[in-house]
Amino acid sequence: MNYYLIQLSYTADAWRQQIELTRDHAQRLNAVRALIARLGGSLAQYRFFEGPDAAGGGEPHSVSCKFMSIGKEDLIAMVAMPDQDAGVAFSMAVSAEPGIRDIQMTPIIPLGQAVNIMARAHEVRQQAQYSAPGGSSQTWLGAPPTRRRAARPRAPSPRTPRRRS
Repeated sequence: MNYYLIQLSYTADAWRQQIELTRDHAQRLNAVRALIARLGGSLAQYRFFEGPDAAGGGEPHSVSCKFMSIGKEDLIAMVAMPDQDAGVAFSMAVSAEPGIRDIQMTPIIPLGQAVNIMARAHEVRQQAQYSAPGGSSQTWLGAPPTRRRAARPRAPSPRTPRRRS
């Protein structure tokens, strides 16, 4: 399964239509869910203040699928798609609509999977003795690291005393 963070911006006309016509958020969600389901995907459901890790500061509740935001993006959601092609097809289908100013789909991965990937990255980095510019190693230059010769201790130079005038 592939996961994406969706950040979407509407045009002024799209906002105008939504302000004037939308009275039922479930109706709006059903259209989006149908498109995602046709591609084999699913919108995320968010649950807050539930379970053993919940702080006692709020009532348990869930949010259906999407968040409106204030700022550059108008809408934020997470979606799961069966493969990359489905994610790209979703982005294209939404982008083709005239009321969409911009859509960004950022691939995201669950934390458990990310930790496994980090372990793999560490392993191959060690095996390949990889480094990149900016660190203390210079193996990224392609040549094996050179050892610096230790500076030879110098014999103290005799100092000539200054003449006093």
